[in-house]
Amino acid sequence: MNFEYYVVPEDDSFSAKAKAWIHNRTVDAKRVITEHPYETLFVASGVFGVLTKTITVVGKSMNLRKEQQIKDLYIWDAKLGRHWQMRKKPSQWQQLEIERRQEAGERLGSILESLDLLK
Repeated sequence: MNFEYYVVPEDDSFSAKAKAWIHNRTVDAKRVITEHPYETLFVASGVFGVLTKTITVVGKSMNLRKEQQIKDLYIWDAKLGRHWQMRKKPSQWQQLEIERRQEAGERLGSILESLDLLK
């Protein structure tokens, strides 16, 4: 049986300690894998399943957040047929001001510029 031994850091530097720590953990992992192959396979398959589910959930969450950000930061101008990109989501007061001034006939671009919302 081929045994590997633990490594002691050569000096007191951080990089030497980190290299020794990594080497020692790989020795531990190899030893566990060779001594308990079925348990390792069982645990690895569970970890793989949990990791896959976590990646899926995080990906969906990021996509939803990005979609909501696009909805909040772009406003459609029906007269010009284009979207205006804003720096931040308008507050409730600013939204009411935009609606009031649009009904009065003012252009959406000039309203957004005067409220300092345009990017």
